[in-house]
Amino acid sequence: MAPPRQRKHVNPPVQLVGPQPAAGGQQPTDDGNTSITGVTVSVHPVWPDMQFTQGELFFECTLFLYSVLALFLQYLNIYKTLWWLPKSYWHYSMKFHLINPYFLSCVGLLLGWRVTKCFWKTITDLVATIAVDQSTFVQSTLTVIEYAIVKTPLMTLIITSFLFSLILYVVVFYSELLGKWRRFRKSFGEWCRGDIDIAQLVDRSVEPPPAQLDLDSVLHMCSANPVQIREEVSLLLEDMYLRLKRSLFAGVSTAFLSIFLPCVFVPYKTSLGIYQKVLVDEAWESELCIVVALTAFSLYITYLMPLNYLDLLHR
Repeated sequence: MAPPRQRKHVNPPVQLVGPQPAAGGQQPTDDGNTSITGVTVSVHPVWPDMQFTQGELFFECTLFLYSVLALFLQYLNIYKTLWWLPKSYWHYSMKFHLINPYFLSCVGLLLGWRVTKCFWKTITDLVATIAVDQSTFVQSTLTVIEYAIVKTPLMTLIITSFLFSLILYVVVFYSELLGKWRRFRKSFGEWCRGDIDIAQLVDRSVEPPPAQLDLDSVLHMCSANPVQIREEVSLLLEDMYLRLKRSLFAGVSTAFLSIFLPCVFVPYKTSLGIYQKVLVDEAWESELCIVVALTAFSLYITYLMPLNYLDLLHR
């Protein structure tokens, strides 16, 4: 893998398949490659360069709106009334007095954590772009504005709410968390032996999570070296597994927060302590949960694995 200057193959590599005769003609092979006197030129079929039509922030906002819509439909299904009947004593479509606003706001914050994270990264990139070639005073002012006005209130809003579904996160990203713990334990042992200082220990402890490959800066090399091929395949498989895990986590967490949790926290007592019956169709709720999970998973997997990425894996 290497960062190329452009996305098209300018000089395709060649692979020797036999001794080269003194003279010969040009013969096409069955797979579309060109054979020139025993030399096979390996050229991948040209795939149209389809540019991304939406950014990460726009996609996360779209998925968040879908999650909110699923949550609204779930509440409408659970707390609906028979207001359209002639002798119904309900004058509105939902039983609003049974809805817990604190739980609803908590679920909304949890559904929007990916949008919050993406917005955080967008603000960081924007401030870094503006601060380029500026004076020290301007850079310090931008940093104060970034954290005091935008990031600190945002993190306060998230941290003071309920924590994210930690158990589900640990189950899905167990290997990543275990790898972080092993790296920290190794770095801590080196610090205790005096091999590194405290600054290096902190830098290794707060290193960013594994990032996905940037499709605009990565290109298949068509190498004939087995070591390089295995290294390339290993890197692509690791990146593909990471994208699959993130897509699976997005689908499961969306269905869990939008469909399952509202059913769990249905009130079975009134404010006076009187038992009440709220009809919940478990079979229909299970089907809705599966549909929402598959839809969110398909949206996320389509975004993380576009046609250019699949073409890169095929090569």
